[in-house]
Amino acid sequence: EIQDKGVGVLATDQILRVECILAEAPLFTVSREALPLEWSEGRQEAESKLRRRLGKLGKAEQESFWELQDCHAEVPSQKSAIGICRTNTFTQNARDGTLGLFPVGARLNHSCRPNVVWYWG
Repeated sequence: EIQDKGVGVLATDQILRVECILAEAPLFTVSREALPLEWSEGRQEAESKLRRRLGKLGKAEQESFWELQDCHAEVPSQKSAIGICRTNTFTQNARDGTLGLFPVGARLNHSCRPNVVWYWG
């Protein structure tokens, strides 16, 4: 827990240029088209489908998913699986429409001016 900021990752030592700071496999992958943000019948169906998929993960993986931020929720208690994915997934470099959810990687800097470069190939 970072005061006034929530849960995140902080360096405890100097990070050298081009140093790998994290190697993590995605919890799952999903296509961008499967994550509609606008509220509609299609969104409800997509949310249900994603929740069924999450239900097949182990308990620890499910908990790590639901602990992530949803910047699309009006209040924290109204998180959605789609909102969490839209907030915390990364695009696969080689396949533009494929998103991966990395529970630890999601805790790294989400900034318009990031100081970390990520690559997922």
